Amino acid sequence: MESTTKFNSAQKSIFAISTSIFLASLIILSSTGSAQPGRSNNTPFGPSAGGTLYANGANHSYWSSEQDFVERSRWAFRFDGAGGQGVYNSTDLRLNRVPTRELHGVIPDVYWFVDAIHNRAAANYKCTVTAPANASGQTTTCQIGRIIINSIAHNMSNLLQNNLVCHELGHSVGFGHGTTRNSCMSGGDNNRLNANEIRSINYRY
Repeated sequence: MESTTKFNSAQKSIFAISTSIFLASLIILSSTGSAQPGRSNNTPFGPSAGGTLYANGANHSYWSSEQDFVERSRWAFRFDGAGGQGVYNSTDLRLNRVPTRELHGVIPDVYWFVDAIHNRAAANYKCTVTAPANASGQTTTCQIGRIIINSIAHNMSNLLQNNLVCHELGHSVGFGHGTTRNSCMSGGDNNRLNANEIRSINYRY
């Protein structure tokens, strides 16, 4: 037996209105694009958009391989506070500090230390271990990355040190350099991510 459903005139009107609202919502979302990876208010996000490799997942962990107690204490304060967890805990990422290189069989996503950088950059991020390529043969994820902080960066102000950590952690989750000055990813000194960058992080992770 074939099953059919018939609508009366009132049901047809409700259906037509609901369909119109749904289509309008799709048009609005497609025109803004702010939640899509790769579109973060002129900040490239992800390798396909010109950013860096994505992080392993929403549990983003880091540890310090710095042996000097003074330097480790100075910068750990930035990673654990306003530069790191204070910024990224406002997103869906769970930024966690771990005390050692390996904890319960889990290796942190990022390690950092202080050293002299000869090109005078304040800091530098690099993915040192990539994840296996996906089914399309593309490598999109970093398993382990490292952040080098220039030893001369201790002369920077507290705000700029926090901004530096915010910036390098941004590279570790997929951001390139932005072109607007309302974010730590784009040369600004406001120690924050802009709203579109936060949406991109939340969309991805």
